[in-house]
Parts: sequence; C-alpha cells; structure tokens
Amino acid sequence: SEIIKILMQIMLSSQSDIITCAQEVEVMIKQLGAHLEQLKMTVKSKTAVPTSQVFPIFIALSSLWTSFQDETVLVSVLSNLTTHLEPFLGIHELLFPEKVMQSLLEGVTVKTDVCRMKEHMEDRVHLADCRKLEWLFPETTANFDKLLIQYRGFCAYTFATTDGLLLPGNPAIGILKYKEKYYTFNTRDAAYLFEENPENYIDLIREKAKKNAELIQLLELHQQFETLIPHSQMRDIDKHYIKPITKCESSTQTDTHILPPTVVRSYEWNEWELRRKAIKL
Repeated sequence: SEIIKILMQIMLSSQSDIITCAQEVEVMIKQLGAHLEQLKMTVKSKTAVPTSQVFPIFIALSSLWTSFQDETVLVSVLSNLTTHLEPFLGIHELLFPEKVMQSLLEGVTVKTDVCRMKEHMEDRVHLADCRKLEWLFPETTANFDKLLIQYRGFCAYTFATTDGLLLPGNPAIGILKYKEKYYTFNTRDAAYLFEENPENYIDLIREKAKKNAELIQLLELHQQFETLIPHSQMRDIDKHYIKPITKCESSTQTDTHILPPTVVRSYEWNEWELRRKAIKL
C-alpha cells in the first residue's frame, strides 16, 4: 500500500506539472508571436533603427528563450521519470498473476470509482439531519465546481477510519464546510459520522501523515504542518499549533577591562618635558 501511495503521489505531481508546463508553453508561444510581430513592425525595411526601440524587444525575446529552455528541461525530467516508472507496470502481473487474482475475487464484484459514485448519487445529505455545520449543494452554490476540496477530493472519513484507503468523494452528496475548508465523502453515512466530530478525524489524518510523509504531498497537507511552508504564508492557523519563534529578547555586556590594568610610571605625555629631558641627555 505504501508503494501504491508513493506512485500515486508521483503520478499526480507529474500530471499537474505536465498540465502547467503545457499552459506555460501556450502562453509563451503567443508572447513570442507578439514580440516578433512588434519587432517586424519596428524594423521594417529601415537601414538603421535606434537602440532604444529595438533593445527592449530583444531583451523580451531573450527572456522568452530562457523560459523555453526551462520548459524543455522540465519536459526532459518528466520524460525520464516516465521511462523509469515503466518497469513498475509489470510488477503487478508478477506479484499477482491472473489465476491468483481470480481465486481471490471469486464471488466478489469489483466496482470502479465511477460505479461507486453512481450508486450513491441519490443518497444526498438531508439538511434536517445536519444542523451543526454548513452544507453546500450545486443548486445553492454558484461556484460549486470551483471549490478547493481538502485531501485532493478523497473521502476524509474513509481515509481516517481505514488503513489509508483512498476513495474519491462524491460532491453530489454534499460538501461540508468546516472552518473555511471543504470536505467530500463517498457515502451519506460517512458524511454524517464525520460531521459529528470533524476534529477527531482531521487529527487522525494528521497523525497518519506524520508517520507516512508521502501523504503530505499526496493529500496536500502542507497547511497543517507549519515547518513545511514559509512563515509568511501561514495565516489563519489554529492556535493550538506551535508557531515558530522569530524574535526574542536578549542582552549582552562587554567587560570594561578585559585584561588587568597596567600603569607605566615612566610614560610622559608633555612635549616640553620630553624636550627638557632630551637636552639633559
């Protein structure tokens, strides 16, 4: 299970990086076309063009070229990552041959995430049963599809009460709003049980993440671990979390006389007295 979680983390992270990379390249291609067109209109058929007109364009083109190189490096890294992950695709067949799987799954119906969500599509949360916290539904929330769901959309109750089982939550059941954060569940019963004591299940997930560090990236739990994010980004964090101390009172004192005092009796500072002694010599 740990290997599967790590592979899921890598795949989700790689997928996000690929999407972001594609979006960045599309934007840069448009910018490149605009800068080239601007350069063409500036130069035209002139034999000489003032530096003040073309130099900023060349600077912008140079910056774009550097960005293209960065994206090329990123694509190369992701490509190498995919190549090294290919051997793991055959491990499942070696560890679990088809005959072994058939014997284990005899009399059992394997459900996909889509089938499981369709089964509970009509089992929505009833507001009459849930009066403690706020629940959101598609017909009552304008930006329902754009809400940032905790734990990458996995069911918080199932993950907390099982051995890290990741089941996608079904937003159609209802989205729970708790302390300005949003949670989804795979069944209505799971939603009711989580609402009874949200802090208990959130603490259970936090403890699991402490023992399995890969879950922090997989479930995007950075906000629950202050040491993993810059202090400037930490806002609205619960008071019971330990905050880093950035200032403290201190005092120092330098000794007036580090070495024992030494008095030279023969020292003379008066210039005329020194001259008088010199004449006597």
